[in-house]
Amino acid sequence: MGLKQGYKQTEMGTIPEDWIVPELAEVTRSDSPICYGIVQVGPYDRDGVPVLAIKNLNSDYNSNIHRASI
Repeated sequence: MGLKQGYKQTEMGTIPEDWIVPELAEVTRSDSPICYGIVQVGPYDRDGVPVLAIKNLNSDYNSNIHRASI
């Protein structure tokens, strides 16, 4: 069976044709590199660095993301 009109097949699965699938490094700032090993993030800082948790991986990366100071 083929794909539904308006969708494309990617390594991430079937997604709408107009969606892009950038590498995580492409959507982060160079002065805020992706880091590993955070045991406990600091308190929320509205202007802070976005901190992605496992729970965020299947959601919208633009909302409901914790931000912590550098």
